[in-house]
Amino acid sequence: MAYEIRVVGTGLGPVDPAALGAALDGCEVVVARSVRHPGLGEALAALSVPVIACDDLYLAAESFEECYERIATRVVDLARQTEGPVGYVVFGSPLVAEATVRLLRGRDDVELRIVATPGILDGIFARLGLDPLDGVTVVDAATFLENPSGVSETVVLLQVWQPALARDAVLRATEAGARVTLVHHLGVEDEVVARVDGTSPLLDAADHLTTLVLEDYRPSNAALSRLIEVVWQLRQRCPWDQSQTHASLARHLIEEAYELVDAIDTYEDAGDADARDHLIEELGDVLLQVLMHAAIADEHGEFDLGSVATRLTEKLVRRHPHVFSTLELASPAEVEQTWEAIKRRERSSRAAVPRGLPASVRLAKLARQVRAAGATLPRAEGLGAELARAAVAGLDVEAALRAGVRLLEEALSGPSGSLDESTRAFS
Repeated sequence: MAYEIRVVGTGLGPVDPAALGAALDGCEVVVARSVRHPGLGEALAALSVPVIACDDLYLAAESFEECYERIATRVVDLARQTEGPVGYVVFGSPLVAEATVRLLRGRDDVELRIVATPGILDGIFARLGLDPLDGVTVVDAATFLENPSGVSETVVLLQVWQPALARDAVLRATEAGARVTLVHHLGVEDEVVARVDGTSPLLDAADHLTTLVLEDYRPSNAALSRLIEVVWQLRQRCPWDQSQTHASLARHLIEEAYELVDAIDTYEDAGDADARDHLIEELGDVLLQVLMHAAIADEHGEFDLGSVATRLTEKLVRRHPHVFSTLELASPAEVEQTWEAIKRRERSSRAAVPRGLPASVRLAKLARQVRAAGATLPRAEGLGAELARAAVAGLDVEAALRAGVRLLEEALSGPSGSLDESTRAFS
């Protein structure tokens, strides 16, 4: 038997006792998620049936998730005991940001009847003149702080329930160029709708009836979306870009990779604004190669950038069980060994290291495989053997060689004959 639970929202602003009473008419008992809403306590007191508030569960629970589960359980237990209908009162609209309603809707032993009421979103859209069709993301403020990239340029942050959370969200948004509007107690006598920044004293009053609205928010994924669009237009309208294939772009990828390595070296040595800008530019050139290959494949129905991102994500999760599973690893060496072991399991045989790679790169790849396999190098002498042993020990031979090249460049740029005696043994 499914027992009826009638979910009623308080709507926007102070509660109307007559409207609430009419919506709950016929209920055996009424449960309120909380009474901390303007006029709600008085409206509930006017009802002729028992009223049970759940504020005690907020105090007892160790997390919001636990609290919501316990509230839903309380409502269902009362419906079973009384055989319904049981009234359940929530803030605003029952269908917006109500975790307990989502939990109740997922049960098959109750029948939900939802009484629709205008909520905070209706009030915000009307007050600020926002049209959801223009692209609006609605997200919990804590979730926004965890992942500030997966949103649109206009964002409504709900459940900004404390000053520290409000201030952190405002600072994060303004760093990305957003204009932030505080919407506090909308529709109530002490409402505040005002533009704020991270230093605004208005944030000190943030509570469970506070919302933040971000406009012109431009996270990093917005810039990436624009870049993808530009690459698509190049493939459609530029004769040179239209003529490129996977094969014709291969040499450009190699060239751009070497130029990026050079920019990294310069940035590590100088670390100034010019070196930083050069590094940003070269990283962009390498990224362009990835986007071009994905665009070409997409045009031929082979794969697209989403396929590349999905494959990479799956591989990173799979090869980092110490991050995404229960394995415990204590050192970078253990992480490297685990990576190589997983890679060997994923492939039928050890992947051959391409002979066309530069010797230093091939040396580093083979050294990683030797370390992971616990293999022993054969006895040998000479500089090549020393380099092999150094690579297996974890030395970045490529970086050491580049450092040596820089010494030679400095020697050639200085007074003639400045090479010291240590070079004569190799001449």
